[in-house]
Amino acid sequence: MKPRKFHIFDLPSNLYLFLDDKFRYKFFNTAIIKEGSLTKLTKRLKLKYHQYIYYWKIGKQLIPLKYLKKLYELIKKDFSITEIERNIIYVRAKRGFSVNITLPIKENINIIKIVAHLIGDGFGGSKRNQAAYFNKNKKVLEDFKMSLESLGNIPVTKIGNLLRFPKIVADILSHIYKIKFGTFESKLPLVLFRLPRRYTIAFISAFIDDEGSVNYSRIDFNSSNLKLLRGIRKLIFYKFPSYSLSKISGKRAFRFSLSSQNICEFNKLNMILHSDKCKKLELFYKIHRLDNRRDKNNFSKNKILYILNKQPLTAIELSERLLISPNTIRDKHLKILCKMNLVKAIRQKDGANLFILNRS
Repeated sequence: MKPRKFHIFDLPSNLYLFLDDKFRYKFFNTAIIKEGSLTKLTKRLKLKYHQYIYYWKIGKQLIPLKYLKKLYELIKKDFSITEIERNIIYVRAKRGFSVNITLPIKENINIIKIVAHLIGDGFGGSKRNQAAYFNKNKKVLEDFKMSLESLGNIPVTKIGNLLRFPKIVADILSHIYKIKFGTFESKLPLVLFRLPRRYTIAFISAFIDDEGSVNYSRIDFNSSNLKLLRGIRKLIFYKFPSYSLSKISGKRAFRFSLSSQNICEFNKLNMILHSDKCKKLELFYKIHRLDNRRDKNNFSKNKILYILNKQPLTAIELSERLLISPNTIRDKHLKILCKMNLVKAIRQKDGANLFILNRS
């Protein structure tokens, strides 16, 4: 299936529009002449007062999309959808900020990433609040902001690690993909099963940036929404049949994992933006390539002692230097060295152990 285009009449009918002055007068005058009079057009549209049409015509009130569509059906021989879209100055919901949407909306990877982020660490907005997206990683936040630009001139306000933007954006995407944005209401857009595989990669990568956790043996997909997680797991199996995935586990918070045998292949896709998670994936990739799991003649233990003689380090920092997994460093080397009283661990404020050479 090819990526789609969404024209103005494919968007939610509860939107409101402001048209270019010259075009707006021409459009409404054509409709009035076509129907015979303003009164007749009022009846045709099933409006109570003809002042509504007059106010729309002179630009005193925004035009409801549902009535613009009815007017277009009357005079579509005189105006094309492209011409209407070209003359839309801005759209908005009944309340809230106005936005200049680029029409038609062309389905692309950026839009899919926005959807994934709104499902992950996003908020679709409410009657009183704008839509929002939260992430502590600067690179992920900047990418989300750039993705919004693919929809048009979208005003964005940054407050710390939070981006706020008009709710109408979330409303449009919710309508297009037939989903809701909410912790327990969201679900996977089914169209991903039919779109090219690169769209699945974009969705999964954006979801991992928010709700995924990367350690040195697997990638975990986490969510409190069991239905959503089942959909994502099914999508990965469908698009990547060779991938090995664990079963979903958990009672209130749910999880499934991508096994270590597929992490290197996934890392080559180079789609995850979260710097900390990228760092862990890159380390795993290097460890996998070198395959340092075999420890001949206690080489690794001696190397650890040599490094710790210069400065104290955590297991993860040792892992990065030796290109051995942190679990192997802890369980097969540091644990033994501690028992031999050659190394001791000091608990840090963040909970991590700092390993130092025991000089006593």
